[in-house]
Amino acid sequence: MKAFCTLLLLFLVATLGGQAMRIEYFTVTDGLSTRDINDLHIGDDGYLWVATMDGLNRFDGHGFVSFGQGLGNEPGLSRGAIESVRADNDGHLIITFNEFYGYFDRFDPRDFSVEQVRMVPSTGVVGYPRTIETDQFGRTFVVTIGQAGTIIYEYTNKGFEAIYQQPDDGWLTFAPRIELLPLTNGQFLLYDEEHGFRHLSANGELLGTFFPPQTAQRRLYTMAEGPDGYVYLSFRDGYPLYRWLPEGDEGPEPVPDLDSGLHYTRIFRDELGQLLLLGTEDILGKQYPDEYYLIDTAGHFQFFERELPTNRLVTSIAAVNFNETAYLGLREGLGVMERYVKSIGNYLNEDSGELYRSPVQGIAEDSAGTVYIADASGAIYTMARGSRELEQLPLVDTAGAPVLVREIRQLIYDRIRNAIWGVAQPSGLSKGGLLLRYNVATGITETYASTYPLICLAMAPQGTIYLGATDPRKVGLLLQYDERTGGFAELVDYEGNQVRIRGLRINYLVHSRSGQLLLGTRQRGLIGYDPATGRSHVYSKSDTSRQAIEMNALTINCIYEDIGGKWWLGTDAGLRIIDPHSGTERSYGRQDGLSSNTVVGIVPDSTGGYWLSTHNGLVHLPDDLDNGTFRRYYMEDGLASDNFNRYSFLRDRSGRYFFGGDNGLSVFRDDDLSVESAGSDVMITEVVIYGRGETRTLSRNLDQLTDIEIGASEKSIAVSFALPVGQRPSLTQLRVKLDGFNESWRELRNERTVRYNNLPSGRYQLLVQAAGANGNYGDQVLTLNIRVRQYLIERTWFQFLIATVIVGLFFFILQAKLRERLRNEQLRTQLSSDIHDEVSGLLAGITLQAELLQHRTDDEKLRTRLQTVGEAGRNAMSKMSDVIWSIDSRRDNIGNLLQRMQEHADEVLLPLDIRYDFSAKGFNIERELAGNVRQDLYFIYKEAINNIARHSNATYVEIELEQYAQTFEMFIRDNGEGKKSEEYPVYSSTRFTPKKGQGKDNMRMRAQRLRAELTIDDRAGYTLILRMRRLS
Repeated sequence: MKAFCTLLLLFLVATLGGQAMRIEYFTVTDGLSTRDINDLHIGDDGYLWVATMDGLNRFDGHGFVSFGQGLGNEPGLSRGAIESVRADNDGHLIITFNEFYGYFDRFDPRDFSVEQVRMVPSTGVVGYPRTIETDQFGRTFVVTIGQAGTIIYEYTNKGFEAIYQQPDDGWLTFAPRIELLPLTNGQFLLYDEEHGFRHLSANGELLGTFFPPQTAQRRLYTMAEGPDGYVYLSFRDGYPLYRWLPEGDEGPEPVPDLDSGLHYTRIFRDELGQLLLLGTEDILGKQYPDEYYLIDTAGHFQFFERELPTNRLVTSIAAVNFNETAYLGLREGLGVMERYVKSIGNYLNEDSGELYRSPVQGIAEDSAGTVYIADASGAIYTMARGSRELEQLPLVDTAGAPVLVREIRQLIYDRIRNAIWGVAQPSGLSKGGLLLRYNVATGITETYASTYPLICLAMAPQGTIYLGATDPRKVGLLLQYDERTGGFAELVDYEGNQVRIRGLRINYLVHSRSGQLLLGTRQRGLIGYDPATGRSHVYSKSDTSRQAIEMNALTINCIYEDIGGKWWLGTDAGLRIIDPHSGTERSYGRQDGLSSNTVVGIVPDSTGGYWLSTHNGLVHLPDDLDNGTFRRYYMEDGLASDNFNRYSFLRDRSGRYFFGGDNGLSVFRDDDLSVESAGSDVMITEVVIYGRGETRTLSRNLDQLTDIEIGASEKSIAVSFALPVGQRPSLTQLRVKLDGFNESWRELRNERTVRYNNLPSGRYQLLVQAAGANGNYGDQVLTLNIRVRQYLIERTWFQFLIATVIVGLFFFILQAKLRERLRNEQLRTQLSSDIHDEVSGLLAGITLQAELLQHRTDDEKLRTRLQTVGEAGRNAMSKMSDVIWSIDSRRDNIGNLLQRMQEHADEVLLPLDIRYDFSAKGFNIERELAGNVRQDLYFIYKEAINNIARHSNATYVEIELEQYAQTFEMFIRDNGEGKKSEEYPVYSSTRFTPKKGQGKDNMRMRAQRLRAELTIDDRAGYTLILRMRRLS
């Protein structure tokens, strides 16, 4: 007994552990305005709207945005304590307030505007409002009582319109409880404490009454219309739950087979119309729920086994489907309970009630569409065509005795014999293997013993059965079944075979269309074998490339030959596709989108794609492997297992897929695991644009937001996303891509906001997709166009304008300089001409008159003075000639400078019998030379020649002028006697030295203007060296 209890406890723990639900709680620390929740509403905009005792909250699955009561002149809700929130047919939210019926608010969830609708005589409402109700079609009704009786108003765009009035109603209490239930057929069920239930037509006609106040049904908890058309009425006193069909002639009837002692204090409705009833025994206390019951879309009243809270007060429940994600209004805050239901049938798994489960190891289908499933325990189950029930197949021999086997691992159907074949092991401790045949017509099972353990089998079109076997001494064998003797014959090798068949561990066998057997081996790749000749061919050694050598070591788990003759190989290194005609090969692994590199099953689908079973879930391949998306599915998507087995895959004739694994069998159709539409439902919850010292937030009318324009100074943007309520918020993931900025998708695992900083000006397109925990993304994409404006200086036309202005200004300045230079040159030319004509003529006249007077006078003293005057005039004329030459713009070139220097040497040195050598190298005599440079160079040169002529007593002068790549050098040296250093020290323009005479000072000044280095040494003769930048 103790052992039995222990096993039972383990069973219950395992069962309950598999059903445990995940609840996540959100409170004020997450942004909820207060913990007291009165109502929940799933809006058409995808948000969950939470009505609390302190305002309205919008929940996007991760956080809240609160809307409270307006203070003073600030916009906001009329009150803070909200009783209910529903949507009208204009998309506004109808908000009613706790214990107050004088008005309600119409809240626009797009732009957050609020309109207060007052129920007073000036708006057409007579009496005291006692209830406000908005039905599932968005119609809003108000019930008033007073001297005019009981009146029902409907609120429309034109105001309030009375649709029912009973002037004879009298009221014993000032504020009686009144409930109104608008029905889907347009009728109404009106309840009040003093008159009971009234059934009204759509235009206000009284159709009937039931449960008058004097009956035992004294207190109504709640009432709701179910998906089956019945109205369910829950009472505190008497029988707890009734149902009533408005279209019928009968009154309410008790709901049968209820749990005695439970009362149903609250009823909630999901988006499918299903009703969820909270059952409690504590009707006088806190009314915590003890159990939950569901009325599904078919109208079945059933216990709801899902683990909803039973130890706290539940004020509201909202869901798209109660069987999936549900939102709970609690006094502690908001609870989110996740459950993802797929229409996948799972069998023989841990949830099936079996304490010990056996892996599924073989699946086959007969000609009638019945599918056979074998597990490792030795049992075979069947599922008839169109059925979802799994039945165990009795294995009996001709005498009716049970056939006991174990480890059935592969099943195939034999059309010729109408039989199911499989390989198995004997029961008990017996060795060897068994070939099992089940006769579909008679139900008789026969077994044929083999000395060797059997691994796999295949059948040729004519019915010959081949088997792969193992043997400790021979490693592997290829056998052929002999139907006449019931024995097995080993197939022999051809002597010239490169690889011997004996010694290969065969994992999979397929008889190809070409007539050869394809052998999928363990760590030896793919082998082709011709049973008629015994010849074999190693396809994995078709060339000497590294890829071929690598494939030769692969383990092949399954083989599929498509209609084009290509071989699809499931290996331990991914999927390989071989074209035997062209010899080409393609490979796919985890890096390409597979969930695992161990592929154990390949099944074609109905669209040209394929399903792969692996050791880590299922993978669906598109028909276009290069451009399509590989989609992965796991236990989170409803599969029984993630670890699938070899030989356990099938697509039957009705389109159902069967995949077996370590945790049972999964059965589904294409639509059951189709691409989810989550990607098309991504919502933008907030857009924040960051500028310099200013932030701009967009939160209104985001459902219509398709384009965003960002100013030039607003170079950063943050966009927040969410999925509509009803998704699995904790397991969904997003990915984003900003076209024009980056070309790759960015995964958002645990975040719902993407931010881009310092976006260059231009146009971008933000793309967003959503996926579940399996990583499968929807086909549709949320698109948001973003334009970042340019600064004025970034605009092309402005840049062109600035460039034009700069170029124009440059040309204007250049032209002005050219005009100025031209005027200067003209002025210098005119000045030199005028001086030459006027001053030179005057000096020439003075000199001539002095010479004439000198010859006519006999006074020796006067003659000496006239001679002095004549020499002064000639000297002045010579100096004037130099001045005229220096300012004449027509002489501004190197050639004129060199010519003038040589002329001056002739004029000064030759009359004194001083010979000289004049050398000029590296000059372009046509190159223009600035007038100031020409003038300063010449006067330095002239002063040096004059000093030699006057002071050095030289007989020879060496003059060298040379133009180098970067510098110009002038060198003048004579062979004179020189002066004492004390009287005539060495002068250098690069350091301070004492100076005597005006000539050297002028030479120093001119050298400084030229930025030249000037050195003069007259201690032993006269030497002058001048270095400066190249003349240009």
